[in-house]
Amino acid sequence: MVFLTTLGSVDLRSEGCGVDLLEHPKRFAVLAYVGAFPGRRYQRESVMAMFWPEADDSHARNALRQSLHVIRQSVPSGALVSHRGGMLSVNADLVRSDAGEFCRLMDEGLCEAALENYGGDFLPGFYVEEAPDFERWCDEQQSRLRRMALEALCSLADDAADQGALETALAHARRGVELFPHDESMARRLLRLLFRQQNVAAMTDEFERLRHRLARDLGISPSAETAEMVGRAQATLPSNGNSRPDRRRVVRGGGRRMEDRF
Repeated sequence: MVFLTTLGSVDLRSEGCGVDLLEHPKRFAVLAYVGAFPGRRYQRESVMAMFWPEADDSHARNALRQSLHVIRQSVPSGALVSHRGGMLSVNADLVRSDAGEFCRLMDEGLCEAALENYGGDFLPGFYVEEAPDFERWCDEQQSRLRRMALEALCSLADDAADQGALETALAHARRGVELFPHDESMARRLLRLLFRQQNVAAMTDEFERLRHRLARDLGISPSAETAEMVGRAQATLPSNGNSRPDRRRVVRGGGRRMEDRF
């Protein structure tokens, strides 16, 4: 078996093979491109254009041929498959990846199981020289998978909250903030859940952590919407950090429950 780690870190585990493909970044990139999502097929010409865009056809074909030779030395026999019509793929029975498992489980509607495979951004910090199309492809996959993970966490948190399982909802929201520390929509979801617990002290702490992260990493401040949310909570509820919700004490304002305004 071969297992490609592409989410949150970069690694290749391959049983019984002596070549460390990570020492050959472009060749590892070829395998990641073809194998990160098992079940897909790729035209050789598209692989050549992606990784050797400046080379003429002859040199690009030779470079790809050499790369495939090295890749086959680093994975079990039959893991990399050449098809008629110049197509390439991996054998899904021999090659798996965290990104592929994440997508498969998401397609099956198994969000919680899918998120067990999501360790972070796609191929973080991985760079291949003179392959701008590969870099764009990585950015596209990163954005697509981030969006899927974020939507899954939001859905899990909201479903748990609707069922009254606030601790479970908070766990999903905190995981979302951990994975997406600059996403204010996820931060606000966590703040709203803490408000439902009437835990204003924890809301204030979370807001300060968000403010620090945004200032340190992006040089910006939280949005007015987020700041106003915390300000309303501080003005409405006592800052007794260990308080629990009391359904008899739902605060109303402006014709709506304060909880709804958040």
